[in-house]
Amino acid sequence: ASSRLSFAVPEDVPEAHGALVEPYAVGLHTARIAKIAPGDSVLVIGAGPVGLTTARWAKAMGAKEIVVSDPVAARRELSGQFGVTAIVDPTYEDLGRDYDVVIDCVGKPGLLDSYVTAAATKGRVVIAGVCAEPDTYLPVLALLKELTVAFSVYYLPEEFERVIDAFASGSIDPSPLVTNTVHLEDINSAFRSVAESTADGKVLVDPRLVAEPRPGQS
Repeated sequence: ASSRLSFAVPEDVPEAHGALVEPYAVGLHTARIAKIAPGDSVLVIGAGPVGLTTARWAKAMGAKEIVVSDPVAARRELSGQFGVTAIVDPTYEDLGRDYDVVIDCVGKPGLLDSYVTAAATKGRVVIAGVCAEPDTYLPVLALLKELTVAFSVYYLPEEFERVIDAFASGSIDPSPLVTNTVHLEDINSAFRSVAESTADGKVLVDPRLVAEPRPGQS
């Protein structure tokens, strides 16, 4: 790989935080596509890693209201560490109205109409969730509101640099995104846990940890 695609992490930034640059770069890119500005009200759909890091960057960019919606209680609880001002359980609570920005970090079909309803006139809707299924929606309300709909994927090299600077300065503490740290020997079970769980953030693998004794081991 080209050295131009490598980024130095300052010595005073914990090694584990180096592994979190990429997910925070995704959130930064999404927040930039949304053109979040000071005073904006923002609704983030989905409190997975993309939604959480996007919410954190929305706070850094000066959003006055950051609402996160997720049906999973553990994810809603985790989102409280990312600068959100309110949390919604969409299974029984309304998303609210008149948001300057609505950001989808879920990627499920059939939800775009609800985003359009939640957005303010001349608001912005950003799709960051990956949806591989056909989706249809009624465009008339989006037309009457003159909404902007944009899409966000990945990041730019400069955004990696900005994330590293934010970690180094302390303006963003990335550690709440890590929900578990495991030994190298436990990597397979960690993958299974992430695949089966709807509540995990990022799981780090640290070979320096002492592995837990296996049954039958002394």
